Formats: sequence, structure tokens, C-alpha cells
Amino acid sequence: MDEIVNAGANRIVAMDLHSSQIQGFVNVPFDHLYAKTIFIEPLKKLIDGQNYCIVVPDVGGIKFARSYAQILGLPLTIIDKRRPQPNKAEVMNVIGDIDLEHVLLIDDMIDTGGTIAQAAELIKSRGVETITAVATHGLFSGDCIRRLTDSPIDKVIVTNSLAIPEERTFPKLEIISAAPMLAEAIKRIHYEESISSLFDF
Repeated sequence: MDEIVNAGANRIVAMDLHSSQIQGFVNVPFDHLYAKTIFIEPLKKLIDGQNYCIVVPDVGGIKFARSYAQILGLPLTIIDKRRPQPNKAEVMNVIGDIDLEHVLLIDDMIDTGGTIAQAAELIKSRGVETITAVATHGLFSGDCIRRLTDSPIDKVIVTNSLAIPEERTFPKLEIISAAPMLAEAIKRIHYEESISSLFDF
């Protein structure tokens, strides 16, 4: 963040930071936006009238996923995961009830895809019919696309917070634009208006 400020930035706008503590390491105004504003309406249409549960693929994302569960009125289940080494995840146990037909796997980002693919394998083995993975940032590092393609995940929904070139897209992928929310936030900041109303549901 220091490099951004040193380059001349006098305000920072970010979306779904992986570590929100980052905001405390800069001395300029910092606006942290939430992709829920983008996802909630499409997800409401997706779950309409169907038996869904939200699953968080690791305990670190509980707070993030709980906010979606509260807004959508869905139960929340947690996957207990141990990570033996960086970028290597080992899924262990399911905490909660997933005796449901459909699952939303919610996370802030998909990097190598190991965690979310293993989580999908585990919950699929429990008899879940469909699995939709939802993440703000689609990094898709390394063999991620192959892992997602080979996994029991039926659909992967991300924003375009990171540019995803055509050659990195795949049939399961759906990209929702973050541009309208970011544009509205920038406009309000420019006119010194509140951006908090962007998060009213």
C-alpha cells in the first residue's frame, strides 16, 4: 500500500480485501467496498424457491460467508480444513448440516482452486445435487481452471475485479461486472456523498 501512496494516490478504493487489516497501514482515506452489492440479486434469483445452504470452505471465511447467509436467509455450514503447507489444502470435516439439495460455496477469492475443489468433493460425497461457487476475485493461478473443470462444481461465479482473458475462461464460468458499483462509489466520493447506502439490502 505504501507504494500506491508514494505514487501519488490520496485515496484508495478496494473491494473485498482478503485481509481487512490492510486498511490500517495507510494514512490516506480508504474505502472498502463489498461485492455483496453485486451478487445478492443474481443469487436471490438462483435460490428462489429451492433448498439451498451456504458452505464456507474454511474457517477463515466464516464472517464473510455469514453476511451472505444472513441477507439470503440461508443456513451456514463450515468446512474444517487443515493446510499442511502454503497453497496446499487438506479438507477434513463438515461442521453443520448439509442435508440439502443445493449449495453455494462462498469465498472472497479463488486462487489455485485447491480449497474450493476439495470442499466441493466433500460435500458432493454427502449427497448434494448442485454446487455453485461464488467468489469476488478470480485469480485462477496455476492449474486452477483444470481443478475447477474436473471438480463437481456446476458453476463458478466471479466478478471482473481482475481481468480474465478469453483463453482463461471455461464453460462453468460466469463473470459479473463490478463496474456499475465501482463507478457509483467513485461518483459519490467525487461529489462528497455517502457511499454507505450502497450496502443497504
